Amino acid sequence: MNGQLVQKQGGPGVHPPLPPEVAITLLEKQWKVSEDESDHYRRSIYLFSRRNLRYPFFDVFDRPDMNASCGRRNVSTTAPQSLTLLNSEFSIQSARQMAGRVVDAVGDNGDFSKWVGQCYQSIFSRPETERELSIGIAFLSEQSEHLKREGRNAAERATLLGSDVEVDSYEGSALTDYCLALFNLNEMIYVD
Repeated sequence: MNGQLVQKQGGPGVHPPLPPEVAITLLEKQWKVSEDESDHYRRSIYLFSRRNLRYPFFDVFDRPDMNASCGRRNVSTTAPQSLTLLNSEFSIQSARQMAGRVVDAVGDNGDFSKWVGQCYQSIFSRPETERELSIGIAFLSEQSEHLKREGRNAAERATLLGSDVEVDSYEGSALTDYCLALFNLNEMIYVD
């Protein structure tokens, strides 16, 4: 029974995709990416660990060395950690997923205040303050206008994962950026 449970939860072969610069250094069967995409988003306790290949995302956050005993975890806050949380594919995909959930919950009626409120409720499980609301509305408005002025192709970032609601590509991209910014607030990262 226990073996079945472990296999059901991912088992010993859960492999998310590696960054291309790491994947090209491996032999063909050293890291077989799981075919089930839901395995790519599992908690790290289900991730297959190799002593000679450290998963880069975890390496940034001081994952213990598997070749030595670790009586106590190092605690650090470094610039690469912040940059990884802002720029990694995982973070951007998570922000797109959250933006899709927000739009599904409140719709796309051009009311940024509802988007801001839903973001705070979904991410922090609390209502936004007046100041957070005004900052959020200003960000969404200015960011979507900035993207329009720059003429950037916002289509990929605006594709809100898990949502069937049609959204203006610049506003959807601005909402993705807003979710990414909220994911990187101290309130999200640290327990007070």
